[in-house]
Amino acid sequence: MIEKIKEYVLKFQDKDGALEDPIFKIKRNRVAAEIGKSLFFIGEKEKGIKSINWVLSHQNQNGSWNEIHPDLNEESTVVTSICGRIMFEIYKKTKNKKYFKSAKKAAEYVLTKEFEPGFFIKSYYHYADVLNVNATVLSLISNFNEKKFKDACKRIIFNISRNQFKNGALPYSSYEQRHPYEYHLHIPDIHYQATTLYFLLISKTTNKYLEITIKKAINWLKSTIEKKGFKWNMSFLTFSHKVTGAYGFAEFCFKKLGYNKEENYCLKKIKKLQNKNGSFSRYEKRINLIHLILGVCNEFCSDEKIGINYSFFTRTKRSKERIKREIFDIFFKNNESLIYTSQIFDCLTEMKMNE
Repeated sequence: MIEKIKEYVLKFQDKDGALEDPIFKIKRNRVAAEIGKSLFFIGEKEKGIKSINWVLSHQNQNGSWNEIHPDLNEESTVVTSICGRIMFEIYKKTKNKKYFKSAKKAAEYVLTKEFEPGFFIKSYYHYADVLNVNATVLSLISNFNEKKFKDACKRIIFNISRNQFKNGALPYSSYEQRHPYEYHLHIPDIHYQATTLYFLLISKTTNKYLEITIKKAINWLKSTIEKKGFKWNMSFLTFSHKVTGAYGFAEFCFKKLGYNKEENYCLKKIKKLQNKNGSFSRYEKRINLIHLILGVCNEFCSDEKIGINYSFFTRTKRSKERIKREIFDIFFKNNESLIYTSQIFDCLTEMKMNE
């Protein structure tokens, strides 16, 4: 799998190390960082460093990196945390101080994005309390020993822990409704459960709250996986429903914590999802009409256990979004995705960093 991914992504690497998305024709900082790191740690050091140096050259003066989409190009706490963490990992292997300086600038930047204790805004235009954003920040700043970083780590862990549901699910965001969302997203989601847990597990810090949070989180994630893949009817966030990246993040989490059976389920699913050219599409190419009907029914049934408490208008809108995503996007717009391929590549190679 990893070899096929390598061959696929290298087709898009420019001479300067950038990787142009074959669908959107844009060059993303996060994609180049994740692919550069992965290439470096599987033995393609020269090509990996080429992409890492391209990312380094695109760091803003204030220490941030921009998140780049077809309709977006702005400073991002998530992208900065991911790129900064990777710079630190490359520094540890190469001892080149330019990577350390880059990572430290990134860490200093994200500290300025703390909106409330342990709650870091994603960008100037996105200031909901999203738990995976806080976890990515933790994965970066936990590499530094200064008191201000250690104290911030404690605040992040506490904020994530206090928002966790009793059953171990980590909601996408806190209950408060904040821009850019029209309604709260304090709901369970398989993809962001695995994503948040991934960044918690690769962080270089620990305390009792974090240990308990991880233990509860992995048990909930375990309950969502079976031989055929994830039980997506347990996931309630419309824009990440059935995304392939979930299997990459979950595979790492299960492997890291010793859940061999669940890890193998994820690996088998990843192999099945991989396209012949080595890439991954954005979504699973699978529709389950029973789950779709049940999902729409869930939108109209109050259930405090899954955190849904919406108006009738909101439930109707969410149902329309779910139907559109399930039927139209998955079958007619499900192209190969460089960004989801890079995420899975990153997860599959993460363990190699410490070998």
